[in-house]
Amino acid sequence: MTIEITIDGPRNDNLRFPPLQRTLRGTFDLNRVNEPLARMKYTEFPRPIPGLVIVVDAEKKTGEIRDPLHDAEHAAIREKIQSMSMKLGPAVERFENIDANTWLFWMRRAVASGTCKIVSGKFPAIDEKKARKDFIMPEVVDQRDTLIRQLIALQYAALPADAQKKFDAIMAGG
Repeated sequence: MTIEITIDGPRNDNLRFPPLQRTLRGTFDLNRVNEPLARMKYTEFPRPIPGLVIVVDAEKKTGEIRDPLHDAEHAAIREKIQSMSMKLGPAVERFENIDANTWLFWMRRAVASGTCKIVSGKFPAIDEKKARKDFIMPEVVDQRDTLIRQLIALQYAALPADAQKKFDAIMAGG
């Protein structure tokens, strides 16, 4: 299942996208700028500069960032930007073997906050508890916890079937 969103917030927002640990360009529309002097630049950029598009295929575990400025329909804006000695990023950046759960978690949050809009598809169900939320500190796995889990599994396997059912009921909170 593929979901596609575009960065298009109400205040010309960019998006800090934690899975990539970088900021992605959002739509820039001079009509959204409250500064009266911004209208003077409107003749240079009468059409909005489109924001980047994030695409995830959860089944294939692939993601991509597409820049609509490379599309034919935005050729005039692209040429104007390049004539100002500004560089554009690549048309498409592909990412293989992504943590789709984490990407979808952060994409869903961006849509919910109003910074992004869904272009196509819909969000599949995800396990929010498994989505990575901390990108500053690496996830630390204590080897003692791993050993404890292995010992519990060994003991569980040695239990008779009725004792396993009682144990499962206790673990389920019942």
